[in-house]
Amino acid sequence: MKKSTIITVVAFALGLAVLTLGFILLTDNNISNKFFAPKDTTTTTTTTGKPNSGEPLPEYDPMKFFDLDMTQYVTLGQYKDLVIEADKIEYSDEEIDFEIYKVMCVAGDLTKVYEGKVTEKVVFNFDYTGYLTKEDGTLGEKFNGGAATNQLAYINGNNFVTLSSNGEGGFIDGFAQGMINASVGETFKIDITFPSDYHAPEMAGKKTVFEVKVNFIAQAEPSDGWVKQYSKDKFKTVEEYKKSVKDELEKEIKSANVNLLWKQIIENATVTSVPQEQLDILYNQFVAEVESYVLYSEYYFGTKLDFNGVLTKLGFKNTDELRDYAKEVIEGDLIYYAVIQAENLTASDEEYRTLLDTIIEQTGKTEEDVLKTYSEDYIRKQIVLNKLDDHVYDLNTFVLKTEE
Repeated sequence: MKKSTIITVVAFALGLAVLTLGFILLTDNNISNKFFAPKDTTTTTTTTGKPNSGEPLPEYDPMKFFDLDMTQYVTLGQYKDLVIEADKIEYSDEEIDFEIYKVMCVAGDLTKVYEGKVTEKVVFNFDYTGYLTKEDGTLGEKFNGGAATNQLAYINGNNFVTLSSNGEGGFIDGFAQGMINASVGETFKIDITFPSDYHAPEMAGKKTVFEVKVNFIAQAEPSDGWVKQYSKDKFKTVEEYKKSVKDELEKEIKSANVNLLWKQIIENATVTSVPQEQLDILYNQFVAEVESYVLYSEYYFGTKLDFNGVLTKLGFKNTDELRDYAKEVIEGDLIYYAVIQAENLTASDEEYRTLLDTIIEQTGKTEEDVLKTYSEDYIRKQIVLNKLDDHVYDLNTFVLKTEE
């Protein structure tokens, strides 16, 4: 499945995931996994929520577009020789050092400093408790989900970022400004008004006060010994580890910048029509996700929800808008395949052999058994999809976004 479909389908599932969380102080940046497990292709629901004849729902498969003439559906605009403004193109040595510093802090390999002030790009540990503000301005009751202890965080500009073994998460706006220059050991208050469109309706627009204490500032300096222990001897020196971290981070930058590029390519293209059968399949797939969520919530949480209510929380007024969303997903995929055809991308025999050998090695199966599961045609198509991003990346130029 090409990236556009993965992103939009996962984003759809993440939207469902957010609905299960109730109120949390952290923003949705800390959500990194799909709420649902991979869809069981034997699911037998229909758009009415009633059992069907028992036949599995067909899965949306954009790889079928390989066999269609994309000129029937798409007129490409400019997709190469573009100049794309990006927030970041590469990482400096100082930024890599900071990333390693954060890793050490989360791992607990740090020194606690019980003096000083909170500054930018310094990891610290803090406690907080949130209270509703009464109409007369006095402190009210605590609210659910608004308290925690021994949290790690750092400030980057106006962003307040939490750290944990699950990754990084954002805090509600206003925290960074309230925490900067706070002294270790000091207990102080931060006034926060929640946004009117906050994802937890019971907190939207609420005036609150957070009582906060900074427990310590974290210091950490990597050594060759720490690297060997932390990486389980995968890396022997700090420099080896730094190079690995830099490579991974720059892959993330490239991925983000490729997404910007595709956004521009899609904006430049015109989709005249979409294959109706695939539109129906993807729409029904989305409907089944919502129906599954409704059933899941009642079964596991005892919360009865209705289909239209879930749609509304996901940002869709009705099923027509859900179908429009499915159409947008397919339009994006059609444009991807139109670029593949315009560039005449194919898989060489050497590339085919390399991927086939990789599959054999990873599965432990014989070549004959692998080819019973994955045909040569499928493997070659997958190779083309895998190299499409790198191909279009090299056709275009990326520059740092200028500050306005």
